[in-house]
Amino acid sequence: MNQIVLPTSVKNQLEVLQELCETEGKTGRLKLEHVAAVLGCDKEWLRTVTYNNNCPFGFGSNKNVGRGYCCYPVLPFYMFMTQGFGFAKGGD
Repeated sequence: MNQIVLPTSVKNQLEVLQELCETEGKTGRLKLEHVAAVLGCDKEWLRTVTYNNNCPFGFGSNKNVGRGYCCYPVLPFYMFMTQGFGFAKGGD
């Protein structure tokens, strides 16, 4: 049976994701700043994407409110980042 060997960069990112979910995800939600850091993107870009309903793992709005809000639930973010690997039914 062939085994997949993960590149070091992928292992490192999975470790960062695991640590984030365990330490910051105790409430079931992650902060915008933390999600942006894991993704390696600008937090204002992520906020805009989220407000425009183009974020597959989070939601939020800045319409008709004094200050907008973004929510990034831990499970959808983790599943997005791993594409459900580890949860998918394996073959025999």
